[in-house]
Amino acid sequence: MEMDSVVIKLCWSVLLIVSCSSILLKLIKKWLLKPNRIRSMLSKQGVGGPKPSLFFGNVKDIQKIESLLNPLSSPSSSSGPVSHQDWVLSIFPHLQKWTRDYGGIYMFSTGSQQHLFVNRPELIKELKMHKSLDLGTPGYLSKALEPMLGSGIIKANGQQWAHQRRLIAPEFFPHKVKGMIGLMEGCTMSMISKWQSLLTESKGGVLDLLIDQDLRSLSADIISRACFGSSYAQGKSIFLKLRAMQEVMSKPNLLFGLPNIRWLPTQSNREIRRLKKEVEDLILKVVKDRQEESLKDGKNSKDLLQMILESADADNELHQYIHKTDRFIVDNCKNIYFAGYETTALSASWTLMLLALHPEWQERVRAEAIEMLGDCTDQPHCSLDVDTINQLKMVLELS
Repeated sequence: MEMDSVVIKLCWSVLLIVSCSSILLKLIKKWLLKPNRIRSMLSKQGVGGPKPSLFFGNVKDIQKIESLLNPLSSPSSSSGPVSHQDWVLSIFPHLQKWTRDYGGIYMFSTGSQQHLFVNRPELIKELKMHKSLDLGTPGYLSKALEPMLGSGIIKANGQQWAHQRRLIAPEFFPHKVKGMIGLMEGCTMSMISKWQSLLTESKGGVLDLLIDQDLRSLSADIISRACFGSSYAQGKSIFLKLRAMQEVMSKPNLLFGLPNIRWLPTQSNREIRRLKKEVEDLILKVVKDRQEESLKDGKNSKDLLQMILESADADNELHQYIHKTDRFIVDNCKNIYFAGYETTALSASWTLMLLALHPEWQERVRAEAIEMLGDCTDQPHCSLDVDTINQLKMVLELS
């Protein structure tokens, strides 16, 4: 018995040593060997950058530079308003400083992650034109965005990305997008009418508007109608829940100094899982209702959801597995929201801000629009079409 006990203890000791060694080797590979290999390869190609520390990379350098150079965080910023020309410095002061120190191409790190900064348009264009499937979304970003994007086209890499692109890309060709111009115009005119009503009701003709919030609502409205058509109300509900999930995921949440791991039972993780399930259940319900409606009257809507359904139905690889078809539909509905909602709203907000800062351009754009479309002030719409939009040279230049 004593001999058996000694053998068991010895086995457990060996197992513990092997497990600890394996974990240690993985940590050494992740935090030391792999970063050093990447930096060595780039260094041989003449790419420099700030020297990182072992566990934090250049995080402490970034924090130090932000405290010294960020005009919004420095004590001197309280003496007066920050110039609109300081926006780059206020958001990415470390990138500005390192660009001056190391040129348009350099590398830096955040923890074990190595980043290559490229500020040369010709090289960026070449990278964008590169057709290798080895290039794609970094793994650490893919995992972080999984609740929001699933395995949709934005997050997918390699053959999975190529397969989804082949199915989805045709639905966004120019001749199909043209048919959505009236929808976009109608939603926008509704927002403008709302602004005009608020202005009329205001005292002294002066009104404060939260433009960014209204533009987010407009963007969600357009995407909801374009994606879900007659199921617009359900689409709006889906996007509100996706927006709530995005806000929860964007909150900094550190646990014991380490990034919050998704499987831990924290409050934010439970909230993310709840919202993810509700969003997916709602999308599948809309899909089921659409399919039942199609069987009853034999008519199909021509919105993005219907196009995704038809693409999934026609694909033999997906058609063999119901769960794959459902996953493809759910994930890419979420991807359409993520790709078109925030980006479009922020771009429009930024454009309006620049026009407000440069009134001379405001007048030029307004004069061009009136010349091409007439004065739409008292009209429900301006009868926009693709040919007319293509003639708005200044508007296209701004976009």
